[in-house]
Amino acid sequence: MATPLKASPLSPARKGKPSRPVKTPQGGGGGHAVLWMVLALLVAMGGGGYYYYDMQQKAAAEQARVKAENAAKAAKRKAEAARLAAEKAERERAEAERQAAEKAERERREAEERARREAEAAKKDEEPDKTAEPEPEPEPAPEPVQPAEPTPEKGAYEQEVALVGAPSLEKAQMQIFEGMVERLLTEHDFADFASAFKQKIPAAAQELIHGEKLNYNGYKVSRNLVRAVDITLMADLVPQDKLAALCSGNKEDAQSGRAYFEWLLRDKTQPLHELLRWFMLEEGRPDTLGYALQTFYEVWKVCPPRERSRYMNLAVACALVDPNIAHSQGRLKAPKAPMLTMPELFTYFREQDAKHKLLTDIKKMSVERLLYVVDVRLPQSEFDWVNKNLEYKRANWGDAYGSIRYRMDRAANNVDPYKEYTFAELRKEGGVCRDQAYFCGTSSKCKGIPSVYAVGDGDRGPHAWTVLLVDDRTLV
Repeated sequence: MATPLKASPLSPARKGKPSRPVKTPQGGGGGHAVLWMVLALLVAMGGGGYYYYDMQQKAAAEQARVKAENAAKAAKRKAEAARLAAEKAERERAEAERQAAEKAERERREAEERARREAEAAKKDEEPDKTAEPEPEPEPAPEPVQPAEPTPEKGAYEQEVALVGAPSLEKAQMQIFEGMVERLLTEHDFADFASAFKQKIPAAAQELIHGEKLNYNGYKVSRNLVRAVDITLMADLVPQDKLAALCSGNKEDAQSGRAYFEWLLRDKTQPLHELLRWFMLEEGRPDTLGYALQTFYEVWKVCPPRERSRYMNLAVACALVDPNIAHSQGRLKAPKAPMLTMPELFTYFREQDAKHKLLTDIKKMSVERLLYVVDVRLPQSEFDWVNKNLEYKRANWGDAYGSIRYRMDRAANNVDPYKEYTFAELRKEGGVCRDQAYFCGTSSKCKGIPSVYAVGDGDRGPHAWTVLLVDDRTLV
């Protein structure tokens, strides 16, 4: 008879009831069945564990992959930021070097000029002292300037005249040259003037060349030489009949061509020199100088005399815009009003500047930069639309590019949704990169920001951009 087991402390028997006796199995069949059931359970548990383990491994691998991708993206962003920072640093370094070089060149020229003056003063000190001799009687005051008259031996412009030297030191020589200028304005014989001074200029310039470099400071103060060079260059590039027609009229008439040439050749701001200097620096076409002089005259007439020196660079830039650009029809379709002429454009920018409605100070901007502002071809209505509807700051005017919705149908099928191609229509209809670039760049010019429309190949093929001068040193 089987002996009943005592109650386990982990599973006590019910009170008042003895625990069930454990029966000893008879034979071995039942034991094998239990063994197989245990083995089957272990296998099932092992399979489930393996499946769970595999899923864990896959999840961990996916997390590692995402982490690696994020790390790669972060590294790429960091590298791009480093590249942009390096480019910015390089631009700043190059600009600093340029400014340092300009400063060094100015200091060198000033030192040369001081040395020259000191040498001249020392040379004078070495001359014999003549103070003990009776002083000569003062010469009579020079007669009023009259046009130089030719003599049988020499023409009107063949007279000897000093070209190098400051006006205060060469008063008599200035009067001789002024007489020649007076004759030129009266007789309009520009070709004769140029022919005579082509022989004089090289010899005079030798006095200012040291070590194959021109002493520009000495050149600038030699007003006779500066004007001789400018008039000769003008006479070489512009036909004499055109100059004569432009210089015609009564000089008492403040709007006449004669009054314009009086200002051009005699004003202390040296307007002819400024026009020609930038014409040469910007590599103007020789055949367009006559157009530039005519446009400069038209701008001069609409500018109040007291404002001419303040807006000199703006006037020069308006005069130097290539005539093919200045007289183009722009990109508008059938505009309802004519494009602003260069004198009208000059007046617009001058008045907007006076009202502080531009985003740049055009009075201080160089001619080189202003050329990328005044080449805009629009009617007044487009300028007014920009002033009313666009409120970007100069630093973020590039956002105007993305404000034009991109149209895939225009890119894929060359759909043309425009009837006028105005700023308002572009904002409404959207467009592709060339439309976005036009909207951004042309509208920026209306606010006085220099910009350039650029095309080329991008990552996905042909592309159009706008390059903006968002501050005085940064292009984007």
